[in-house]
Amino acid sequence: MNNHNKIMLISAFLAGITGCGNSPEVANNSPNEASAKVCLADDAPIEAKSGLPVVSSGSLPGPALLYEVFNNPPQPAVIQNHHPRFVAPQIMVQGQESYIDGEYVYQDYIYDDYGSDVSNDDLNEVPVTVGNNDINGLEPRVGDVDYPTNLARYGGNAADLIEFRISSGAQDNAYRITLNTLLETDSTIVAIVFDMDNDPLTGLTALDRLPRDPGAAFPGAEEVIFMWGTGAEHIRFSPSGNTVTPLTISTRLDANQMWVFVPKSIHNPLNNIGITVATGLFDSASGGWLMPLNGAPTETQPGT
Repeated sequence: MNNHNKIMLISAFLAGITGCGNSPEVANNSPNEASAKVCLADDAPIEAKSGLPVVSSGSLPGPALLYEVFNNPPQPAVIQNHHPRFVAPQIMVQGQESYIDGEYVYQDYIYDDYGSDVSNDDLNEVPVTVGNNDINGLEPRVGDVDYPTNLARYGGNAADLIEFRISSGAQDNAYRITLNTLLETDSTIVAIVFDMDNDPLTGLTALDRLPRDPGAAFPGAEEVIFMWGTGAEHIRFSPSGNTVTPLTISTRLDANQMWVFVPKSIHNPLNNIGITVATGLFDSASGGWLMPLNGAPTETQPGT
């Protein structure tokens, strides 16, 4: 995989501490004592350091959480690497990319998943929301597509791309998508579209539509990988007929991630190529993108 490949991302519809342990119990010490004992989860008392403030209750200063014992470590961030094939560090800066030892990483912008600006009316821009909550400090949204009202399934955020990775191996290429929200395995669909010669005049035209139609044209495309949580496939376009190869997909709801391994025998990008990533909501009836209504969203469909 060439590290000079052009990546264009479309994140749109296109159509604390965790752990366990018992709460600390404060021993009944005299108010005049300058130390106190805290019973830990294994009931082993420890002496607090002398010099701590003394209160009439005999309690240690500060919240009980300061003295809590955690048997389990905090859970990792959702964009942590959960497969040994993906090892490059996270960028954690929006709109940036890296290429380290054969692994490409693109960090997308968060809370930018509002689809096309079909009204072209900047005067009607409104604050960014997730579910029913305003996200302060972000620029007003421009897209006009609203998520379905079913927050348990979509969370008002299920098509928001966080990170895109490509890991090139000897026998295959691995592709991973990390989303901002992934509550159900079949809520989201992703297309990774390849312009293999980086020439928009070859491959699909502006009048062609991809299978599983995202509702937009991808001129110049010669190949595509579709991922929808419960399935995946690679398609090579040809005037004589498309070649479709099913792929095995891995999906982790706890990490908001989907990834596939594509054998180089069927897909081997070389030299200067163009890649477009498009995300959307999965329509189980059509197997493609869930298209928005011309009006307010419902529990099952987005709206504009």
